Amino acid sequence: MDIGLSLQERNNKYFYAMAKIEADKLINLSRRVSFNNIKDVFLRVKFENDIK
Repeated sequence: MDIGLSLQERNNKYFYAMAKIEADKLINLSRRVSFNNIKDVFLRVKFENDIK
């Protein structure tokens, strides 16, 4: 529960969660793009690791 957390700590956790969701969306998008456009498996893995 959030009752014991201060307002500042609660806001920090909220904004961290929102940033994590957006970052995961971008990683998934980069995986889809690389899968469709990069045929070399090793190059695709390197690209995806660079995105992370």
